[in-house]
Amino acid sequence: MFLRMGEVTRLANLNEVLYMQRLHSASMCARDLTKIQKHYAYVCDAARRRAEGQPEIAFDEFLIEQRARPFWQRAAEVMDVHALGQYRRALGEVLTSHRFRGYARLSWAAMCSPRLTFQRIARAIRKVIKRRLPAEHVNTLPGT
Repeated sequence: MFLRMGEVTRLANLNEVLYMQRLHSASMCARDLTKIQKHYAYVCDAARRRAEGQPEIAFDEFLIEQRARPFWQRAAEVMDVHALGQYRRALGEVLTSHRFRGYARLSWAAMCSPRLTFQRIARAIRKVIKRRLPAEHVNTLPGT
C-alpha cells in the first residue's frame, strides 16, 4: 500500500511514534518470517516493474522466477531471513531477563548476515548524525 501511495504522492517519516509493535517468538511475524519476506520481495518487484512500465506478474510466477536464481543468491536470502528472525528474538531477550542469551543471539545474527548488520549500523549512525546536524545539512547525508 505504501509503495503504491509513494508512486502518486510524497511520503515522509514522522519523528513522533504513533504505534508500537510487540515482538515475541510465538507471534505470527516470527513464525511466518520467510513467507512475509517473500511477499515483501514480490511487492517490491511489482513496484519496480510498474516504475519501468512493465506489466506486473502473478505471485506464483514471481516464486518460479525466484527459484530459478543461482543457488548462492537463494542461500544468501535464507541466511538473511534467519538472521532477521534471530535479531528480532534477540531484541526481546535483551529487553527481558535473558540479556546474555540476547547478546549471543545478536552476535549470531551478525555473523549470519553481515550485510544486514552493516545496514543497521549505518542507519543508526545516520540517525545520530541527523540529530546533531543543523537541518540544512541533513539532506546532504548519503542514503537520505
